[in-house]
Order: sequence, then C-alpha cells, then structure tokens
Amino acid sequence: MSEEDSAEATIVTGLLHLLEPVTIEYDQRIRAVQLAQAELADRIDVLTKQITDCVAETEFVDVSPYLQKLVNSRKKIMNVATTLNTISERLARMNRQAQNKVGDH
Repeated sequence: MSEEDSAEATIVTGLLHLLEPVTIEYDQRIRAVQLAQAELADRIDVLTKQITDCVAETEFVDVSPYLQKLVNSRKKIMNVATTLNTISERLARMNRQAQNKVGDH
C-alpha cells in the first residue's frame, strides 16, 4: 500500500467515523417522523369517516371544504413520507458506500 493509499484510507476512515453517528441520528429521526406521519394519516382517515358519517346523519352543515382540507393534508403527509423515505435510502446507501470504501483499504 502506497503512502497515498494509506492517506486516502485514513481520510475515508475519519470521515466514516465522523458521518456515521450523524447518519444514524438522522435515520432514527426520519423513522420517528415516518411513524408520526403514519399515525396522523390514520387519524385523518378516522376523522374523515366520522365527519362523513355525521354528514350522512345531518344536512344542516356543509363540511365538504373541511373534508377536502383533510384529504389535501393527507396527500401532503404522504408526499413528505415519500421524501423522507428517499432521504433515508440515500443516507443508508452513502453509509454502505463509505463502509465499502473503508473495507477496500
């Protein structure tokens, strides 16, 4: 192994040790947000059903705009969940690549 390879391996190892705790923390936080969003989406579904049932029983209040807001909120939550999943996958891929790079040296 040349000095250049040794220096590169040292830098890669140092970066891996520096970034690994950050990626683990972000991964944990992303998972927590995903769980919270899934729970919120479930609650929105329950609330939507309750409002729909209520509307079927009474006709004096137009709740259609509120139902649409709930539906739109759920769509936004799902979009954020998709984005967070993509970020989580990228972090995992970066972590694997860094570990492979260290393993190569």
